[in-house]
Amino acid sequence: MHDICWKCIELLTWWSKNSPFSYEEINVILFIIIQPIMIIAFFGTTLYQRYSHNEKGKKYVMIGATSLFVVGALIGIASFLVPLIKINMI
Repeated sequence: MHDICWKCIELLTWWSKNSPFSYEEINVILFIIIQPIMIIAFFGTTLYQRYSHNEKGKKYVMIGATSLFVVGALIGIASFLVPLIKINMI
């Protein structure tokens, strides 16, 4: 695990040197934006697979899926806009 961790750190460091993003920005994009989107998507597909087989479940799945889609779309849009906005901290 120790070696895997350091290889990932080296990869992020290399990525930051070869892109316009800093190490911290890449960390935020990966672990604060993309990872939650993936968790929400996997949760939504699990709900769909679990409850879509009966009529009562379909109603709740559609409401939940719509909500998850809207939240996911907003997070997805934000994940593309955040790197474009540079905030200069004094």
